[in-house]
Amino acid sequence: MYTAADLLLALQRRLQLTSPHLRRPPGEFPPAWKAWFDGMAARVGRVTGATAQSMVDILLARPLAERPRRSGELTRWQAFGSLWRQEWHGPAPEDRRTHLIAATITLVWHLVFVALLIWFMFVYLLAVELEATKRRGEDVVQVEFVGTGTPEDVGGGQPVP
Repeated sequence: MYTAADLLLALQRRLQLTSPHLRRPPGEFPPAWKAWFDGMAARVGRVTGATAQSMVDILLARPLAERPRRSGELTRWQAFGSLWRQEWHGPAPEDRRTHLIAATITLVWHLVFVALLIWFMFVYLLAVELEATKRRGEDVVQVEFVGTGTPEDVGGGQPVP
């Protein structure tokens, strides 16, 4: 009698549900790759050069790379300012002039923009105030009391002292 694992294995073999790279043992290439690799040695313009071991020897002869210099201890404000920069380092000396010019242009532009906004607001308020003073006496409301009697009449209201 078959077990569930045997049945699944038989179905996988039949349908080849496993990935293609899992169907062959590690280190074995597909047949087309094998033929291509074998044919490389017989080509006219084949690649020749140093062996892998000679390249490793050249790399081992190089001196070890130095670790990057560590920044000194930062104050609280320097640490806060370094959060706004990439890689926590200040601008390179060749970039400082460009950064300073860009910051100056941006600052001048914003100051001009704020000054224009304040000026427009001032002109608008002056225009509104000027128009209000022109119309100050134009709108007159006449009040008329409707009723019977006046203070001079008998029973017509309280007399004014």
